[in-house]
Amino acid sequence: DMFRRPADPPEHSGLYALPAASLLSCLLLSCLLLPGEGGGLHPALASTSYLISAAACLAAIACLAKQSTAGTGNALGLFGVAGGIATCLLSSHMSPPAAAGVLAMLGAGGLVGQQVASRTALTELPQMTAAYHSLVGLAAAATAAASVMVP
Repeated sequence: DMFRRPADPPEHSGLYALPAASLLSCLLLSCLLLPGEGGGLHPALASTSYLISAAACLAAIACLAKQSTAGTGNALGLFGVAGGIATCLLSSHMSPPAAAGVLAMLGAGGLVGQQVASRTALTELPQMTAAYHSLVGLAAAATAAASVMVP
């Protein structure tokens, strides 16, 4: 780790996964035990999960303002985005082929992002930020095109 000194106390970053695992487990269990109309996630639980995920994303932005809390910000951001994606997938009533397509595109996007990150040195953070923002723009354009093609 580039920013850790040998005398720094150990970090227990893996514990940040516990709230995320709890939320995702509750979402999956609620789909099985308390499904909404037509199956999937109950609308009230979806709204609650979206609220929790959005709050985690906002807290992540606040934590990223200081170097001392940036690690917490990264964990909160991952938690918020994972919760939002899981809630969207579980409440969307997609057919299995459509869900497979969505998961394939998520995987492809993750692979492209990992490739961009692995080719960008840590000292080139502005370029990496620009590269990721261009991927966000590409995703927005693809979403707009899909909404026009499939109303």
